[in-house]
Amino acid sequence: MIPETLEKKLRHLPSSPGVYLFKDADGTILYIGKAKSLRSRVRSHFAQDPRISLKNRELIRRVADVDTIVVGSEAEALLEESQRHPQLKIMEAFMYRGHPQWVRTRQMVHEGAIGQLRAISSFFSYFNRDPNNVRNQPGIGGGGLMDIGCYPISLSRFLFDAEPLAVQGTVENDPDFSVDRLTSGIMEFEGGISIFGCSTQLVPYQRVQVLGTEGRIEIEIPFNAPPDRPCRIWYDRGSTTEEILLETADQYTIQGDRFAAAVLNDTPVPTPLEDAVANMRVIEAIFRSASSGKRELVGK
Repeated sequence: MIPETLEKKLRHLPSSPGVYLFKDADGTILYIGKAKSLRSRVRSHFAQDPRISLKNRELIRRVADVDTIVVGSEAEALLEESQRHPQLKIMEAFMYRGHPQWVRTRQMVHEGAIGQLRAISSFFSYFNRDPNNVRNQPGIGGGGLMDIGCYPISLSRFLFDAEPLAVQGTVENDPDFSVDRLTSGIMEFEGGISIFGCSTQLVPYQRVQVLGTEGRIEIEIPFNAPPDRPCRIWYDRGSTTEEILLETADQYTIQGDRFAAAVLNDTPVPTPLEDAVANMRVIEAIFRSASSGKRELVGK
C-alpha cells in the first residue's frame, strides 16, 4: 500500500531529467537514482511487475517519500548523483585519449609544432543497418552522433583545450529507425574551428587532420587504433612530411590501467564526468541546430 502523500507526489512528478532520492519514514535515504524522465523512471519502481526482484520489492515497501532534483540532461543527473558520493571514481570511457598517438599529437600542438592551432577536420563512419543493434534504436541512445560523432567533438575540445562557443549541424535520419545516419557539424572555438562528419551507413573510414598556421598533423587511425601493430601520424611542416611511428599499444588496457591507478592512489580520473557532461552539451546543441536550421550557442 503506497502512502497517500507519496502517491500524490508520484502523480505530479516532472518529466524532466534528474536525480531522485527514496527515503523511509524517518527521512533516511534508501536509494539515489538518475533518470532521463523522472516521471517514467520513478513510477516504474512502483509498477506491479512480477519480474521485479525481491530486493527491489523490499526497497519499495520501505519507501515513504521521494525527493527529486531536476537538471538539464541525463548526463547532468549522473553528475549530480556522483557529487553526492565523492569517494567513488567515475570516468568517461574515451579510450583514445591515452593512446601514444594522441598523447604525442596533443604534446606537439601544445608545444607549437604546427604554429597556432586553427582548424580540425575529422570523419568517422561504418555501415550498420541491423534493426536489433543498439545503434539503430532511438530509445537507448542510437544514432551516429551519439555513437561516433562524440569522438570528433571530444578530440576537438581535447586539442583546443577549450569548449566550443557555438555550433552548426545537419542531420539526416534513417526513415526506418528514426536515428541519425549521416551527421555533420561545425564547432566554433575562440581560437579556431572544427569540422566533422559521421555516419552509420557509409563505408568504414576514419581520419583526423589537425591544421595550424605553420604545420599539419594527420592521424591515420584515430579512434580504433589497432592493438597489435604500431600506429602512424604524418607531420607536415610545409616543405617536408615526416612519418612518425608510435609504439604498439592497446588503448583499452591503457584506459583500464589509468582508471585503476586513480582508484588505488585516490587521484582524479583522467576523464571526469564534468568532461562527459561538457561533451553532451555540444551534442545537444548540434541536434538543436539541425532542428532549427540555425547556428546555436553551446549551453553551460
